[in-house]
Amino acid sequence: MYLTMLILLCSAVAVVLYKSVLAFAEHRRRVTEAARRGCAPVRLLPKRDPLGLLELKKTLEAGREHRHLDHVIECMDAVGQDIHTFQDNVLGHKFLATRDPENVQALLATQAQDFDLTPNRLGALGPFLGRGIFTATGDYWRHSRAMIRSKFDRDQVSDLGLQERHVQVLYEALAAGDDGWTETCDLTPIFLAYAMDIGTEIIFGQSTNNLAAYASDSNLAKRAYCASGEDLNSHLHSISDMLLPRAALMNYYWLASPPAFFRHCKKVHRFVDTYVEEILGRPIDPEAKPTNTKRFVLLEELARETREPLRLRYECLNVLIASRTSTASFISYTFAYLSRDLAVFQKLRAIVLNQFGLFNNPHDLTFENLKACQYLHWCLNEALRLGAPLSMNIRKAIRDTILPRGGGPEGRQPIFVPKGHEIFFFPYAMQHRADIWGEDVEDFRPERWEGRKFGWEFVPFGNVHWS
Repeated sequence: MYLTMLILLCSAVAVVLYKSVLAFAEHRRRVTEAARRGCAPVRLLPKRDPLGLLELKKTLEAGREHRHLDHVIECMDAVGQDIHTFQDNVLGHKFLATRDPENVQALLATQAQDFDLTPNRLGALGPFLGRGIFTATGDYWRHSRAMIRSKFDRDQVSDLGLQERHVQVLYEALAAGDDGWTETCDLTPIFLAYAMDIGTEIIFGQSTNNLAAYASDSNLAKRAYCASGEDLNSHLHSISDMLLPRAALMNYYWLASPPAFFRHCKKVHRFVDTYVEEILGRPIDPEAKPTNTKRFVLLEELARETREPLRLRYECLNVLIASRTSTASFISYTFAYLSRDLAVFQKLRAIVLNQFGLFNNPHDLTFENLKACQYLHWCLNEALRLGAPLSMNIRKAIRDTILPRGGGPEGRQPIFVPKGHEIFFFPYAMQHRADIWGEDVEDFRPERWEGRKFGWEFVPFGNVHWS
């Protein structure tokens, strides 16, 4: 017994020593490589405990209180008002965080070949989104991206007729009373229903008609829901609340796995599978293309390329979630800011009426003319800047590399990023920097976009250069 315990103890000591030697050797290698590349040390996030548990607790609390975006800015400012990149660790897991446009440009463009999506994303989101365009990595992601992108062209994106049908239902949901005013209401769930209705019609060919539940017209209110559309938004809302702590825990996402999370995921999967089973149950010509007389249905187009049920489920679900959440939040931000600034609202309204006419007598209302309406775009850009629908994104270094800024006392020198290191970047924090946008950075001022050229300081959807 004594000998066995001695052997086990010696083995444990040997393993610890071995791991320590490896860690020291890797540290020395990184220091040497950083010096060779002319990199400087990156600043560390100030904290009271070495494992980062207190900071993790604050992050989770901020998420529950729906103030996680402001919490990110507070963390950045704690490092320094003029420092925009820092290193932190949670339970020994080191990572970088940045709100520097030059680093974002490197991650998404100039050095994109050095980075990939993190596998933790698939771990945290996988039970819900599976492998799709927003969770997959490597060749699988590239194939997903090519497959999805090839299905959308200008004609499908600019289908104003489809938009108009759902806008009419939206008007019914926001109908004015006898006094000429709409009753006080929460617009966010209405916009979520609006985005869901459009998204499901484009993706599955049939709308959930969620907006009918808010419509004042009795005929609209009696529209039949398809599949389980009436409670789909509630399942998605519950899933969204559970995904935030899973993402915040990074490598330890599995700690946030309540049974209810998987139940909600199963309900949503069943909703999507209804359409997948239907499309796979009928013959599809793989060479046929959408025509002007036949409406575009994403699932039908994807089924021409693959007959794998799970692949179809997850690709469609990835697109649906992205379109629903980003669209609804974008519209909500825009309405909120316009409602608070009467002067901007009246100016925009006058321009729209002049260029496109009255509701009952419109003219020149085309996709091209909407794109050419300059002040409308300034208002939308300003709402995107302040809101940033995708406020955070993440990449992982797939080889030793550098980022152009973040090192040294002033954070202006390159920093070394070893293979396997994760980098969080925050469009929301970047788009609220006073040194970039001016001292009135928190104000809704569309005129700031006059003559402004787009740069990497404006990536509201978190993964592409906006232009």
